[in-house]
Amino acid sequence: MKQLYSTIILVLTASLVNGQAGPLVASDTLGQVRWVNAEYAKMTLDQKIGQLFMVQLSSAAPKKQLMKQLSSIENLELGGIIFSSGTPTAQLRLINSLQSRARIPYLIAQDAEWGLAMRLDSVPRFPWNMSLGAIQDSSMVEKVGYEIGQQFSRMGVHMNFAPVADSNTNPQNPIIGNRSFGQDPKEVTLRAMAYMRGLQQAGIFSCAKHFPGHGDTATDSHKVLPYITGDKERLDSIELYPFEMLADAGIESVMVAHLGVPAYEKREGFPSSLSKAVVTDVLLKRLQFRGLVVTDALNMKAVSTFAPAGEVELQAFLAGNDLLLMPEDVVSAVATFKKAYKQGLISEIRLAASVKKILMAKFKAGLNQWEPLPEEGLVADLDPKSARILREELFEESMTVVKNDFALLPLKNLEKKKIAYVHLGEASSEAFLSTLRKYAQVDAFDFRKAKSFAAQLKSYNLIIVGVHKSDASPYKKFRLTKTEQEQLKSLAALRSSNLVLALFAKPYALSDVAVTPPQTAEIPEGPAPANGPALQNSPIGSGISFDLHPFDAFPEIDAILCAYQNHPIAQSKAAQVLFGAIESHGRLPVSIAEQPGFQAGDGISTRKLERLGYTIPERVGFDVEWLSRVDTLVQHGLDSLMYPGAQVLIAKDGKVVYNKAFGKLTFDGEEKLTKDHLFDLASLTKILSTLPLLMEMEEKGDLELNNTFSELIPEYADSELKDVTVLKALSHYGRLPAWIAYYVNTLDNQRKPSKDLYRQKPEPGFEIKINENLYLSNSYRDTIYRRIGEQELKSNRYRYSDVGYYVFKKYIEKSKGQRLDTLSNNFLYASLGANNTLFNPLRKFQKKWIVPTEEDQYFRYTTVRGYVHDMGAAMQNGVGGHAGLFSNANDVAKIMQMYLQGGYYGGQRYLQSRTISKFNTCYFCHKDVRRGVGFDKPQLKEHGPTCGCVSRKSFGHSGFTGTYTWADPEKNLVYVFLSNRTYPSARNNLLISTELRTRIQQVIYDALDE
Repeated sequence: MKQLYSTIILVLTASLVNGQAGPLVASDTLGQVRWVNAEYAKMTLDQKIGQLFMVQLSSAAPKKQLMKQLSSIENLELGGIIFSSGTPTAQLRLINSLQSRARIPYLIAQDAEWGLAMRLDSVPRFPWNMSLGAIQDSSMVEKVGYEIGQQFSRMGVHMNFAPVADSNTNPQNPIIGNRSFGQDPKEVTLRAMAYMRGLQQAGIFSCAKHFPGHGDTATDSHKVLPYITGDKERLDSIELYPFEMLADAGIESVMVAHLGVPAYEKREGFPSSLSKAVVTDVLLKRLQFRGLVVTDALNMKAVSTFAPAGEVELQAFLAGNDLLLMPEDVVSAVATFKKAYKQGLISEIRLAASVKKILMAKFKAGLNQWEPLPEEGLVADLDPKSARILREELFEESMTVVKNDFALLPLKNLEKKKIAYVHLGEASSEAFLSTLRKYAQVDAFDFRKAKSFAAQLKSYNLIIVGVHKSDASPYKKFRLTKTEQEQLKSLAALRSSNLVLALFAKPYALSDVAVTPPQTAEIPEGPAPANGPALQNSPIGSGISFDLHPFDAFPEIDAILCAYQNHPIAQSKAAQVLFGAIESHGRLPVSIAEQPGFQAGDGISTRKLERLGYTIPERVGFDVEWLSRVDTLVQHGLDSLMYPGAQVLIAKDGKVVYNKAFGKLTFDGEEKLTKDHLFDLASLTKILSTLPLLMEMEEKGDLELNNTFSELIPEYADSELKDVTVLKALSHYGRLPAWIAYYVNTLDNQRKPSKDLYRQKPEPGFEIKINENLYLSNSYRDTIYRRIGEQELKSNRYRYSDVGYYVFKKYIEKSKGQRLDTLSNNFLYASLGANNTLFNPLRKFQKKWIVPTEEDQYFRYTTVRGYVHDMGAAMQNGVGGHAGLFSNANDVAKIMQMYLQGGYYGGQRYLQSRTISKFNTCYFCHKDVRRGVGFDKPQLKEHGPTCGCVSRKSFGHSGFTGTYTWADPEKNLVYVFLSNRTYPSARNNLLISTELRTRIQQVIYDALDE
């Protein structure tokens, strides 16, 4: 060993002199060697020995305990500190304090495989390695390493005990599992090297663990000594492979695990971390590793019970380790080392080899010129824009479809689906369910609250089962309980339904999902190894196998999606894969069954259906800080009493990035507005209901833009309206009156509903429901259309008018033989998944989910809630061509996105793109009329319906009740603003006069420009 460490020192010195950078050699090689040698020469024996130890600190520890630990660290002049739990600010403050007082600053480390969130609060976490193992683009893993490295750099931490380089070949592994990139050594190596490169780019030391490989174990080394039972050939080809490749690639350090490895260490029960045969002969000699060798924590039961305190650390050092991590009793350990040095058990050459390697690491970390780091802005710095974007991308790319019979996914033909969601598992499903409901009506059932739902579920033709296991740590239980397995079997028995399984747990949990009797592999004869029986059918050939399923694996389940974790982002992305908003690209990192399709590397790619997705604003180019001004403006509207409540949605590039609800349903009420509440859309009905039907008819030749009103309704042949064309009416260039107050003529002398025309209850001939306890005579429909025919054309050409939409409604219904509301739903809403978009919402929704629009004191004399605000639409049984539609911002955005996508959405073509272009054209701009054919268009002069910042191709509409939506093809942007500014009185014009909606629009565009 003396010769080996003499060689190490010579090699390192030679590389410094020749200007060659090794794993722990900075580019300033001569400066490094001078600093290392100078520091070493000044050290006492105590200081040299102290450098070998790295002890644990927690910034969250009680003050008395922390002060005692700090005193020990400083008195013993230890070399390093590994931080555990706490807050970022407290830890940074502690690091600054310690480093400022140290003669030689400490090497600071943290065990943060998925980022500082593994140890500190207030820091979002990255996905676990098993999730990263499903991602096919290893460069994304490199980005993870870099972002985590940036966190470390900001915190003054120099070393991350990562990446995990273990190939998890044992499904029963309790301690590695999700922490591994997978089971295939080459795939593990690819990702571990990428992670390493990312850390190195950020200037942080990486550490491959747990040498010689902890993946094929079934016990936890924190508690007992696990065994790796394969022969040398097996270990060399699987366990050692990633470490050998990482050593060749220049990884800075390797952590040695506490394992029983009979193939290398013949002494029974002798831990690998204390074994010269493992550390020196294999790692240092065979693999030619020249970086820091670090022990796993020496207070773990697998090693701490092997020898008395101090002796364990000495054995680890003599085995070839450099850095001794978390000794159980550092005072005893230091004393033992001093005694061993004086007795000659530790030579000066051996001591110098490790201490100088540690000093080299400190120089490379910049500790020769240490400066304190600022606390200001720390928490924000730990989660920069790049990290937020990356997390979204990682979870998205990890989604893995492993079964997709009948090409069920992504889900299509929503109008034919009756969907139930069933919750299994003990953890939350809130993000999954809420995202599912953004796409379709989904009824929820939770087995935690009832034993059986068989009777209720028989009426559904699609059942989505979510298996939600705790995401608190990768060590949490992931297996399905016996009860959960039985519940899943009961669902599989409902063969009238398609069954989709979304697994938010380790993929090995699928071994519990077999709903046909499993065939268990036979246990071979012979003595069982310490970690359990070695079964013939293990994924890589050793360790404990899972149950083997028949050839038609999971036959009762039509589609299976592995999401790996129950993280909220993973839940959202899983729902988006199911509905085709995003594609699935992931591949299994481990095998879960013997059949093709369920092996490591298997996975089924699914396609996008161009449905709206959901992500964060940064991902599509928004400046979040600037975009936050939208909140400020909407809140200003609330504070200024412009409206009681509002919903605001922003979507870009097919992704909803902002969808918020503000305020309450009424100024004086207690009901808070949510994103699920429905608003009376008023004139948005024109472009969201009537216009798409007219477009479809124009495509099919059932309507032409030059058709006249007399051609649509022959009764108008003798009317002044007879020559008004569809084009002119939709462009508001037909000289039609703005509106007709039909309701006024139905009031008596006291301006109350006339008893001749109204009843308080429905009865034959009085079935047009205006509101609760108010029913209009059926005959009044004819009166409305007669009055339209009696109108005179106005002198001015441009006049915004509702009147044409009465005509279009009548023509559409007569041509198609169905009501406008039924036609709109069948043509658009049902298949689009706009299940919150409808006329007469009280037929489906409780009143509490519908926003009130006015305290009517002139016609209905009641609160208008759940019934259309527009009087003319109310007098048509709530269904007008110009008003009557209710919805929320999310559904409005779907229809506007369909327009942006040229009439295509959710895998279905509703309209031809040329049709939308034809209707989104301003035919009378030369006459100073900005309108398109049905769509509103940007202003031609200074003021108008937009901020003036939109493109000429953009289009949208506004509504009387305080609604607004706009889409811009050039920016691929949708903006929706819904409010009830008419409550309690329609006279409240503050929203309009202050131009708040378009000021918000300006902020949206500015946030993009920024």
